[in-house]
Amino acid sequence: MFVGDSGTAKTVTIFSHFKSENMPMDKYVILTINFSSRTTSSDFQKNFEENIDKRTFKQYGPKSAGKQLVLFIDDLNMPKIDKYGTQQPNALLKFLVERNQLYQRGGDLELREIVDTQYVGAMTPPGGGNNPVDPRLMSLYSCFNITFPTKEAIEKIYTSILQKHVENFHEDIRAVVPKVTTATLNLYFLICEKLPRTPVKFHYIFNLRDLSRVYEGLTLMTIDKFVTKESLVRLWRNECMRVFSDRLVNEIDRSLVND
Repeated sequence: MFVGDSGTAKTVTIFSHFKSENMPMDKYVILTINFSSRTTSSDFQKNFEENIDKRTFKQYGPKSAGKQLVLFIDDLNMPKIDKYGTQQPNALLKFLVERNQLYQRGGDLELREIVDTQYVGAMTPPGGGNNPVDPRLMSLYSCFNITFPTKEAIEKIYTSILQKHVENFHEDIRAVVPKVTTATLNLYFLICEKLPRTPVKFHYIFNLRDLSRVYEGLTLMTIDKFVTKESLVRLWRNECMRVFSDRLVNEIDRSLVND
């Protein structure tokens, strides 16, 4: 189980391992399920059962004989909590992981044994609007905390991206790149601090993906159109407004970013 804030590359890290030499596709089958607030336990079970077949009497496994099924569940904390304090898809997942068994829905309620299956997950930590996950389920996983990179690391990453793009541009533009990154990070951390998510502003979620969107826009500039540092600054301001300010819901919040 990989636990970390949005934008810390949990899913990317997991998929990069899936594609590595350690997991050859002739031995493994990957099933990815994304949980959301609308996911039900029956949705989860139906999706899972579509990828397994009967092996022997009451024994079920991956459709491809001789392969291991890796069930990867992303956003494990997303299912809504019912009036009993339970996340129903996670309650079903706990039963599956703990016992490697699953009851048939309807019919004879047959208890099926699940074989050749492994379980991987990713979730954000509780708090800030994120649901807590049953600790009895979490205890069945080996949990890894994916920490947010330091400001120095982020600064080096994004400065390197932009420096590589402008290496053939005018000297004035190349010289201002580190200052652009510093300004972007100062703005980003200010917004994270001053504009937290609330029930009314539930979409105020700012993470590294937003920084990447700003830099994605910056790397679209061409050498014939951008010859002065002022032109780069105008583009940078436009991208920051597009990514951060356009999401805000009132004039007070927008003026904070504008200023």
